[in-house]
Amino acid sequence: MLPRRGNKYGLGYGAILKFAFPSGEADFITMETGVKLFFEKESTSYGVGYIPVKVGYKYTFNREGTGIYAEPQLGFNVYGAESYYDNAEGNVDIKFNGVVGGAAFGFLFQPDRAGRQIDLATYIESFSSKKASGVSIGLRFTYNFTVGGSRY
Repeated sequence: MLPRRGNKYGLGYGAILKFAFPSGEADFITMETGVKLFFEKESTSYGVGYIPVKVGYKYTFNREGTGIYAEPQLGFNVYGAESYYDNAEGNVDIKFNGVVGGAAFGFLFQPDRAGRQIDLATYIESFSSKKASGVSIGLRFTYNFTVGGSRY
């Protein structure tokens, strides 16, 4: 995940809270936050975690609010931390924050009668600061539901 130390990180996981507000008939303005964690391949004692806050625009290509979509996002990493072992320094802990951006490409299934909708996507996300930078690529399964007439 962090280029200066090579590809030492394995699969990661996270928990995301996302809101989507309709912007016309088929598109959505999105707001997202959560936590993402990646551990070193050789040790679960060390890794990277960060908390991005992003806004985005989900554009559905069929102009019906379903089907294939693209969603560019931009925001700020409010907190990040990396922990690793260095032979010369021992345990190293770095805290960072900075700009985060990304894009998701996915498929929105037709909502059921209650307004619930499945969203499958792949995404790429990049963060950068003076102390750290990295890129993550992932798969996302989302279960959208309706509150007050709007899909979230």
